[in-house]
Amino acid sequence: MSKKSRKQHPMESDQMPKTAQEETMSRMAAMAGLEALQPQQFIAAAEKAAVQVQDLGRAWMSVMQRAVDSNLDLCMALGRSTGPSEMMKAYRQWMDERRDAMMTDGRDMAAMMFKLYSLDMMPVSALRESAAAAANVSPMRAAAGD
Repeated sequence: MSKKSRKQHPMESDQMPKTAQEETMSRMAAMAGLEALQPQQFIAAAEKAAVQVQDLGRAWMSVMQRAVDSNLDLCMALGRSTGPSEMMKAYRQWMDERRDAMMTDGRDMAAMMFKLYSLDMMPVSALRESAAAAANVSPMRAAAGD
């Protein structure tokens, strides 16, 4: 039996095929114009982001530790109470403290998140702006005969 010759698919080639992830990343980089950026620029931005994420993680753990400590304090205060009125007073005081602490922690965490999301991605944004400017200028030059 002879092998049937099959038509080669247009996407096939003699070279090693790229993985789907490699293909996607190269297309995304080409669309965004990222291939002109230097690796050092990405490394610097990634290091800055990693430091801020670590700070955010430490702050979150600190918030959780304070919450656990506060719950323990409430349990101890309720255990020391001699009657329902003392228990309600301790619970109200704990609720007021927790509300204030949660509002403060929420503001602090939100500020840290905004700081993280507003990282200066100068290399990427500058490259996009220059690519957009070049795209706007090219048709004008073509029309002018340049």
